[in-house]
Amino acid sequence: MTRLLLAIPLLLAPAACRVPAGGPERTPPEPLGRGETAPDSARFPLVRREGAGDLVLVRVGEGVIRRSDVGEFVLRYFRDQAEEALTQLVDERILEAEARRLGVRPPPGAVEDGVREELARREEAVRVQYGAGTTLAGYLRDRYGISLEDHRRDLARLTRIRLLRDRVVRLDQLREDRLEVRHAVFLERDAARRAAEGARAGADLSTLGAGTGVAAAPALPPFAREDVDVPGLADRLFALSPGEVTDPVPVREAGRTLWHVFKIVRRLPAREVTWAEAGPEIEAGLRERPFSLDEYRRWARKVRKAYGVEVLR
Repeated sequence: MTRLLLAIPLLLAPAACRVPAGGPERTPPEPLGRGETAPDSARFPLVRREGAGDLVLVRVGEGVIRRSDVGEFVLRYFRDQAEEALTQLVDERILEAEARRLGVRPPPGAVEDGVREELARREEAVRVQYGAGTTLAGYLRDRYGISLEDHRRDLARLTRIRLLRDRVVRLDQLREDRLEVRHAVFLERDAARRAAEGARAGADLSTLGAGTGVAAAPALPPFAREDVDVPGLADRLFALSPGEVTDPVPVREAGRTLWHVFKIVRRLPAREVTWAEAGPEIEAGLRERPFSLDEYRRWARKVRKAYGVEVLR
C-alpha cells in the first residue's frame, strides 16, 4: 500500500528550485533498521504540540526528545526532504511579503473550494485503498495522529499559498518586458541553418524542428531578459521584431553543443499595473493557460536574489 497517499504536498518547491545547502553531497549512515521504515504498529506518533520554544515531544526513561532533536536528525539523515521543506518555507515567506506589497488576494471562496475538493478526493482515495468502511478522519487519526480539522487547516494554508503564487507570478510578468517565441533545437549547425532559412521563407519552425531537430516547442511561455541564461542571447532576442528568426545559436548542454533557432512571435511591453487593475485579466489568463512550474522557477530565481536569501553555513 502507498504510505504517502495523504502526505501534504510541497506545493511551491520543485527539487530544481531548492535553496542550496552547500558542501558536497554525502551518503549518510543509515539511522536504524538498515534504512527500513518502522511499521505503523511500531511507530511513535508525532503529536502536534502547540507552543513556542524547543518543546519536549517524547519522554524516554529519564531523558527527553525535543523538537530540535527531531530537526537535527531530519537535517542529517533525510537531507532531500529537509531541503524541500526549507525551500517551501523560504518561498512561502517571500510570497506572503510580495502578496502584501502588491495587494494580491485569492478569489473569494477559492481557498475553501480548493480544500473541499481536495478533502473529497482524499476521502475517496482512502475508501478505495483501505475499504469502504474507512474514513479520512479515522485514517488521519490512526496513521498520523492528527485530526481532520488539523488536516483541513494544513490544506487551507498550502492551498492559499499556491493560489497566491500563481497570481503574484503572473502580475510580476505583466510588469516586465517579455518576449514570446517559438524555437527548435538541432544536433547539426547545417540542419539548424536550413530550418532558419525555411522559417524566414514562411515555413512553420515547429514543423521543421519536429522533422529534423532534437526538440521543438510550439511556444515557450513569455520570458523576461533575466530569464535567459545563455550569455548575450537576451540582447540578441530582444533586439528582434515579431516575425524575425535568429541564425543558429550554439548552446553547450550536457557535454555537447546543440543549435537553437528562435522565431519572435510577439513582444509584451512592461505595464505598470496594480492588482486591482490587472486581476480580472490574470484570472482569465489562468483559466486559459494554467500556471506552469517553469514560470515559478524563473520567478523564484529572481525574487530570492531581490530578497537577499542567505544560506548560513
